[in-house]
Amino acid sequence: MAKAMRIAVIVQQGVFRASLCAALEHFPDIDVFGVPTIPEHSFPVEPDLAIIDLDFQPDNHRELLRRLLTIAPNTKTCIIAFRAVPATVRQCLSLGASGFLLKECTLEELYRAARTVVAGEIAVDPRLAGSLLKGVDAERTVGKNPALSEREIEVIRLIALGLTNRQIANQLKLSEKTIKNHVSHIFRKLKITARTQAAIHAISNNMLRATDRPEIPTPTNPV
Repeated sequence: MAKAMRIAVIVQQGVFRASLCAALEHFPDIDVFGVPTIPEHSFPVEPDLAIIDLDFQPDNHRELLRRLLTIAPNTKTCIIAFRAVPATVRQCLSLGASGFLLKECTLEELYRAARTVVAGEIAVDPRLAGSLLKGVDAERTVGKNPALSEREIEVIRLIALGLTNRQIANQLKLSEKTIKNHVSHIFRKLKITARTQAAIHAISNNMLRATDRPEIPTPTNPV
């Protein structure tokens, strides 16, 4: 049997924290525990994923993510919040978070996002699409990224939307091998080593288009 995914649920409100932990425990591949905030020194056991509720926390998101990185550098992070402005989403991603969901998401969406983030991908709530992409000018984007070809910009956009290589290949009607080559070229040109970094680059540089809609993909083996 595969190793259970260890999740720390970091929620200030006791009832919500207990309810979320109880709900996640129904998934047989999850080992979950809850704490009200990020501890000062260390977790009892370092989790694979921290789900952080931004609402009612005593510290802002910058301080929370800084502390998490200090005590658990190998832990992935997924943010949940009642609402979020685009700047907060972008800042959380740039500070190391790999997922951002609204609290109106279903338990199944949260579970899929957790699996996606632990696998090294990005998971952004599709309900954030309108505000996150507001004002994006795709035509100006190409000029801002002279190192990337138009096809590579298409690929990095889809990486930022949380798609795997296989899903990108299906959408662009190309072979998976071709997409892997494009991803390798993107990494080399941008001097990065991870898909999360590529997604952050795409979002931070307004490379998404107003017609794009981020998805929380069904978890697959990372490619």
